[in-house]
Amino acid sequence: MSEADATIEPGLPAVQVAATALALQGKPPDKCKNCLAPLVGAYCAICGQEQDAHRRTVKGLVHEVVTDVVNFDSRMLRTAHALLLEPGELACAFREGRTRPYVPPVRLYLFVSLVFFVILSFANIGLLQFAVEITGQANFTRAADKNFVVKVDPKTKLDPATVERMKKVGIDLQPGKYDANSVPIISGKAIFFAPIGSVQSRLPPQTMQLIGNLRKAVNETTSGTVLAPSDKVLQGVEHIARDPAAINGPLTVWVPRVLVLLVPLFAGVLMLFYFRARKHYYYVDHLVFALDYFSAAFVILLIAAGAVQILPGALVAWLTIGALGIYLILAMKRFYGQNWWRTGLKFAGAMSIYLIFILAPAVMLVMVASISEA
Repeated sequence: MSEADATIEPGLPAVQVAATALALQGKPPDKCKNCLAPLVGAYCAICGQEQDAHRRTVKGLVHEVVTDVVNFDSRMLRTAHALLLEPGELACAFREGRTRPYVPPVRLYLFVSLVFFVILSFANIGLLQFAVEITGQANFTRAADKNFVVKVDPKTKLDPATVERMKKVGIDLQPGKYDANSVPIISGKAIFFAPIGSVQSRLPPQTMQLIGNLRKAVNETTSGTVLAPSDKVLQGVEHIARDPAAINGPLTVWVPRVLVLLVPLFAGVLMLFYFRARKHYYYVDHLVFALDYFSAAFVILLIAAGAVQILPGALVAWLTIGALGIYLILAMKRFYGQNWWRTGLKFAGAMSIYLIFILAPAVMLVMVASISEA
């Protein structure tokens, strides 16, 4: 048995073992500048203090900065490659402890979401705009069967399916002439990712006056009731009728706020469908998966924002929905490791619950809040 073996007792902390070994070799260990514990390696094993004091010459400082930038760039490139071309890889790496090659999930989500809104802002592209226009005019009269008969301008195309649906709710659409007292039929078309200023409303001054009068009438009726706050919504509608991009500003504020809840809730839905694997997948694992998916969703939406400038909006919308769905099911297959049949069923179930009970109400609340602040 050597002198070192005889000196080192079993069960000692690794840092003490290393310090003893250095002492036996005639090399006393340095002491931590923070807690004065024996220091072996670049960091203190007791308090985590870094040994390097970061005092550099100008040449050394330049070399360190260049090295850090190169390392950061390579890490970002690996993260971007995994995020876009290997769905589920980042979440798998986190769960397996392979975190060093990639950007942490929270930092990645914050970075990608920030880049998304910054690029839209610099490119002067609106997240959402409403084109408000008159699609016809109608006379409202009461028929014998107690349905409201709406006489629509013959030039307005009436879809038979729409006519039947309106009859079920007590409105009978009929082509016919309208008089001077007829009410304009106003519709709004949602347009995503269009340059701000490119979408214009087509409402004559008299129609805008009519909207203002309607708002005053509603205010007089609801004054002093629980419906009184609806004036903010009506004011927002009137503002959007004048400026289609008015809702864009409030949306860019409310969307990040709501996502703070939507991401954890998405993780919760996934946890519900993979409850039997709870011993292997903690909630944090599902949350990391959700963060990575929403990061990828921001990238896909950013690509869609560029594509819609040169391709038809409807085509880009369907391609975007398809890309989001395909990416999610591929990521679920890789991360949770189940067969395609189980993955497909859980994808359909999880998305149905999330879209109907979480995302749809959230979108409605965001729209109402954004219109109120428009």
